[in-house]
Amino acid sequence: MSTDRNRLATQLQEAVAHHRAGRLNDAERLYKRVLQTAPDQPDALRLMAGIALQTGRHSVAEGFAKRALAQRPDNAELHRMLATALLERGKADAAAESAKRALELATDSTPARLLLGNALHAAGDFAGAEREWRLILAAAPNDVPTQYNLAQLLLKSGRNAEAATLLENAVAKAPTHAGALALLGQSTVAENPSLAAGLLQRAVELGHRSVQTYVALGDALLESKNRFKAREAFDEALRLDPRNIPALTGLAHILMILEQSERALELLRRAASIEPANEAVKAALLDALDLLWRLDEAVVVAGGRALQDTDFGSWLCRYANMSASFSAERIFDAHRHWGLRFADPLLVNQPSFANDRQPQRPLRVGYVSGDLRRHSVAAFLQPLLQHHDRDAVGIYLYSNNKRTKDGVTEQLRGLAQEWRDIEKLDDDAVLATIRADAIDVLVDLSGHTGGHRLPVFARRAAPVQMTYLGYIDTTGIQAMDYRISDALADPVGITDPFHTEKLLRLAGGYLCYQPLPVPIEPAPPPSIERGFVTFGSANSIAKVTHEVLALWARIMQAVPGSRLLLKDSRLDMSVVRQQVAAYLGSQGIAADRLDLRVRTATDLAHLQTYNDIDIALDPFPYNGVTTTCEALWMGVPVIALAGSRSASRQGVDILTRVGAGELIAADRDEYVAIATALAQNPSRLAEWRSSLRRRLLESPLCDGARLAREIEAAYRLAWQRWCHEDSSG
Repeated sequence: MSTDRNRLATQLQEAVAHHRAGRLNDAERLYKRVLQTAPDQPDALRLMAGIALQTGRHSVAEGFAKRALAQRPDNAELHRMLATALLERGKADAAAESAKRALELATDSTPARLLLGNALHAAGDFAGAEREWRLILAAAPNDVPTQYNLAQLLLKSGRNAEAATLLENAVAKAPTHAGALALLGQSTVAENPSLAAGLLQRAVELGHRSVQTYVALGDALLESKNRFKAREAFDEALRLDPRNIPALTGLAHILMILEQSERALELLRRAASIEPANEAVKAALLDALDLLWRLDEAVVVAGGRALQDTDFGSWLCRYANMSASFSAERIFDAHRHWGLRFADPLLVNQPSFANDRQPQRPLRVGYVSGDLRRHSVAAFLQPLLQHHDRDAVGIYLYSNNKRTKDGVTEQLRGLAQEWRDIEKLDDDAVLATIRADAIDVLVDLSGHTGGHRLPVFARRAAPVQMTYLGYIDTTGIQAMDYRISDALADPVGITDPFHTEKLLRLAGGYLCYQPLPVPIEPAPPPSIERGFVTFGSANSIAKVTHEVLALWARIMQAVPGSRLLLKDSRLDMSVVRQQVAAYLGSQGIAADRLDLRVRTATDLAHLQTYNDIDIALDPFPYNGVTTTCEALWMGVPVIALAGSRSASRQGVDILTRVGAGELIAADRDEYVAIATALAQNPSRLAEWRSSLRRRLLESPLCDGARLAREIEAAYRLAWQRWCHEDSSG
């Protein structure tokens, strides 16, 4: 017997020596030989479990650990090994129990407590995991594995600052901890992309080659303008996981920049098929189609999902107004379907408001917008806010601006009695905030444009609710009481049937234009010096459809030698420039008659563009507003086509206000005739150039005090109606 024991002891010693030297195959062979003779030998079982864990055979490790525990049930190391195997096999609850037992047997064991935290985290007990990890750090503040694990949990729960501190400490103590480097890099992409890229690249070099690491590296490199390296990172992420959504959209974004648009659209469509409800993917696909001047395809994409998805529905509502193929009835149906599907069901019960029902008291007016920044909405809103009677209305601004705040944001903030940032609040929280402010009249400034909070209005956040300025159509929501407009944009009895809201028509017009604060005067018509007439448009190319270009081509054919200047950020892309040139070519207009320009860097440079235009052409059926006002400010006459719906009557509204009704066409033939006649009348062009700025300044369009008084009267009328209806109901 002693000989057998000695032989087993010798074999076990040899096996341990191999094990320590890293010769795992030799060690395992000897452990198995020991177990053939002594199947319950606890040390051999324990050490076999260890080798199985080292080589990733977690099922085998679990079996050996359990056999060893049958011999030594109070061995803390065996319980920890079993917990490790169970956790790796996805048995988090059982792993937590084994880790707890290990900790009971060795109360000061940091590895056991770390393992318990890991198991609790895997089981979904995040509070329990955090408790265990913090206990470790209380005793050992610089324990890197624990700092790393806790930082992961903190990042998931939005406690980014504390997580960053932990990760910085971990990296300082362990500069080669690839996981900590990767996580710190992922958490700093937005704030410092260059630093993040360096951290993530180092993590990759150290072997941390996960999909998440490559995606974050791609994002950081993209933000750092290193597009080709970013593309390599996204490619590597997709090699590891071809269905990874952030990698697909990230690579598509780079391909759009590199003008490989078809490949980019292929990736976005693939992402949309993988996650049809993903908002970022939907937005990226529609933005790409919009950017590529493929409005019809975008409408089809949006229309196919409009009844199932709120964002697609809003997108369809917005872009239907740009398509001549949509009748007023069809556009209204799109809006009403959105309201019926995504808004009206949110109002389960009509709320009871405790607002003081005195008809003449000062009113609390709230404005809700995603565009309280450098944006056309803010430019038209600012004169109103500046001229509001502070004795009549208290101004509350609710900013849903998800982009970088700027100087305009701060100017608007200074005009508000109260400012609320709501972009990070869900609809219920925004609703509670507005009701707590006891707003009397709540005004939506977004409609179906990006950054809207229409679901808040659908829940009835205030006694009186209106939509104004940022969207030239109905919202389709029953809980929206009014839309502010005027009789030129919305003739009485013509557009009313296509609104869920009552129309409040301001006598002097619903707009007030505030010119850009740059020192520039209108120059003489450029045709005087150049010898040819230049027609132009600085409108979004999305409004310049094939039908619009076809009509403009007729004008150019009627005015030999004339040029067409188009300005839009999308024209930075060669594929869009080629599409525009190709279509106009099919209409008989040679490419050398086109002047296609991109967005300029400054307001001064932007306004100088109008000095290169003799006659501005307004697109249809979705007219320009800001661009029309800018053209008039620079003395450029604008030819507009009168339509039958609000979006197609903005030109009528603006030109009538400045006394330029002769520039309004009743039909397409007259549009061509007016533009052609004006191009052939240099003296009339010069007259317009010298008088339009004065006409604009003297018109209601530049009278902020007028607008404020009229809007305040509209608010008062609506408030008094509510007071009467509420008290009588």
